[in-house]
Amino acid sequence: MQAFHGVTAFRWGPRWSLAFAYTGLGQLFDSALTNQDPGLSDLQARAIIAALDATIARKHAAVSFGFATAADEMIGDIRGSNLVRIHARLMPLGTDELTLGLHWAGVAGGSIAPARGGRRQADLVLTRPIGRARISTALAYYEGAQWRFSETVEGYAVSTRFDLFSVIHFELGASRHRTSYGADAFAWRKGIGCGLTLRRLTFDMTYNSTALDLGTGYGISIGYEP
Repeated sequence: MQAFHGVTAFRWGPRWSLAFAYTGLGQLFDSALTNQDPGLSDLQARAIIAALDATIARKHAAVSFGFATAADEMIGDIRGSNLVRIHARLMPLGTDELTLGLHWAGVAGGSIAPARGGRRQADLVLTRPIGRARISTALAYYEGAQWRFSETVEGYAVSTRFDLFSVIHFELGASRHRTSYGADAFAWRKGIGCGLTLRRLTFDMTYNSTALDLGTGYGISIGYEP
C-alpha cells in the first residue's frame, strides 16, 4: 500500500504562519474489482488540513497558538474536525544547545468524536556542535489523544540526529506506544533515515519498522524552501 503526503507553508513576518497539508492512500481496489464495479475507482481515503499559527518569540522562549480545520474522507464517508493547540519551546541557555518543549493539542468541534483532555507532550533536546558537525539527541513523552478512536494514547521516544557540514544528516530513533485497541497493548516503532540538503532543496529517505499506522515501510520526500 502506498501513501502520499504534501505540505505547503507560508510565513508572514516573524509571527504568523499558514500551512496546508494533504495525505492520501493510493488506489484502494485492484483492477479485478474496479472492472466489475467501476464506481469503486472513485472511492478514496484521504485527509486535508489547513492550519494557522501565531508565534511570540523571545531569547529564552517561544510560544505559539494554533487553529486548524481538517476534513477526512474514508471510502465515501466524509467527516471534519477543528483542532486547537498550544506549543512552548524554552531555551534556558539562550541557544538551541538545550531546549524543552511543552505541547497540548485538542479538538474544538467537528463530527469526529474527541477524546477527553486532548494530547499532552513534553520533549527535551540536547544539541552539541563538534567542529563542522552537530549531534542532537531528543527524548519525548506524550499522554492522551485528540480523538476518541486514536490508535495510541501514550508513548515515549528517543532519537539521535547527526548533521555534517549542514549538508548531510543521519537519524536513528525508536518509540514505544500504548495502543487504545488492537491485539497488542503496546507497539514499537523503529526508524532510520538520511538526507541531503543542496542550497534550498532537501532530499530525505526513511525506513520505519512498526505495526502502527500503515505498518513497516519506507518513505521518500523532497522539500524546497524559497
